[in-house]
Amino acid sequence: HSMMDTEIMLIPESDGIDLASASSNKALGGTVTASWSPSSFDHADDANDGNLNTNWSNYTNFNSDDWLQLELPEAIRVGKISIINKVGPNAGMHSFDLQYMHNDEWVTLNTYSSTRQGRNREVIEIDVPNITASKWRITNFELYPGHNCVGIYEFQVNAPIIKSNYN
Repeated sequence: HSMMDTEIMLIPESDGIDLASASSNKALGGTVTASWSPSSFDHADDANDGNLNTNWSNYTNFNSDDWLQLELPEAIRVGKISIINKVGPNAGMHSFDLQYMHNDEWVTLNTYSSTRQGRNREVIEIDVPNITASKWRITNFELYPGHNCVGIYEFQVNAPIIKSNYN
């Protein structure tokens, strides 16, 4: 496995998902904003509420360069980012760029793709190679054919698991 491999974990829609607890999901202490959201539903903060019944989307106004941004209270070393993708009659994100802010410029870590067309609540897990940052975003979206927007249930950030030498 190279550092850039994306592990895809599929969770059946009917199963309960054990969302990362607040202690490990550092995103829950942060603020999510988006380039655009519908006025009365699917707001940006719905992608950071620990609730898989709510999501952000750019429904009715999709642009590939839209973005969903997470700002943490402080820069932390990130070990993993998980994007929980919504796939339904409208939402169907196929790929996106993951970016982080470094010296006031967005740096693209890589482009990642969903591998499960038509499967809702796919967890796209990205191992992050030792990057410390407070701002992360996904952008440069591509959709599956026949879909018209991006939908994101959760944008999660996890610190690396520190292994002790004193076990």
